[in-house]
Amino acid sequence: MPSELCGTPISQQALELLLPPGDELTVRKAQGMSDSYVRCSLDVDDEYILSSRIDWAKKNETTIEVAKYHWEPRFTQSLQGASKLEYSSLGGVGAVECANPKLEHRKNLQLYVSIAVRDGKERAKEDVKALLLAYQKSVGESTLCRRTAS
Repeated sequence: MPSELCGTPISQQALELLLPPGDELTVRKAQGMSDSYVRCSLDVDDEYILSSRIDWAKKNETTIEVAKYHWEPRFTQSLQGASKLEYSSLGGVGAVECANPKLEHRKNLQLYVSIAVRDGKERAKEDVKALLLAYQKSVGESTLCRRTAS
């Protein structure tokens, strides 16, 4: 079981709740142009199971708008879009408290994390929420949100 998602520490216990049993776990990373996002994909026994994403978005974007970067329409239909943390049995998205971003030009942006179940099998909503909250907290404590004096 990985202890991080694309360089961000993650609760193995929370992650394990969303992954099926299997022999081989593969983690793949993709990064957007100008580091606007980082996506991790998790495969169990060569089946795409779960993905996570860290996105920088405009402050006025809603969680639903950010979820659309990552999810197919069938996922976003289950979300309300009115709060800073939205989740369903298929995944979720949450705003990250990041008062002092590492890069100055991101101070006017909002940082988000999202988790999406990719195998089409619904999970317990509370398990999705647990992983999303753990990921949200870890990203908020990461170097993305710590500017050092130059």
